[in-house]
Amino acid sequence: MIDPFTSLKPEGETAFSPIGELQRLVTVLGAATAARVLDIDRALISRAVKGSERLSNEVVRRIQDLSYVLARALTYFYPDEIGAWLMGPEPQLGGRVPMMVLALEGPKDVVDAIDAIRAGSFA
Repeated sequence: MIDPFTSLKPEGETAFSPIGELQRLVTVLGAATAARVLDIDRALISRAVKGSERLSNEVVRRIQDLSYVLARALTYFYPDEIGAWLMGPEPQLGGRVPMMVLALEGPKDVVDAIDAIRAGSFA
């Protein structure tokens, strides 16, 4: 049996690149908000997109975590609700702010909170 994951098509590298995800975040959040949320300098965004500066592993992780949380949040929230939800206290997180939990602990608890809300759970 042939393993379908033995190799990716050449476009796989571009399709899943951190730069592509960063560009998507800039498209939906704007450059200033994306930079603020990712805790990076706005100029780094344009340098990284132009290819004149590499993103650190930490910044790549933040980009991927934020992208994942936004994708999951869009399965429940309307786009105009997500910002307020990310920045406000969430009962499913013990009153912690989802964006702070994401920044300090990663996406797991934030995604679990989204899933609990989708399932109709109340904290």
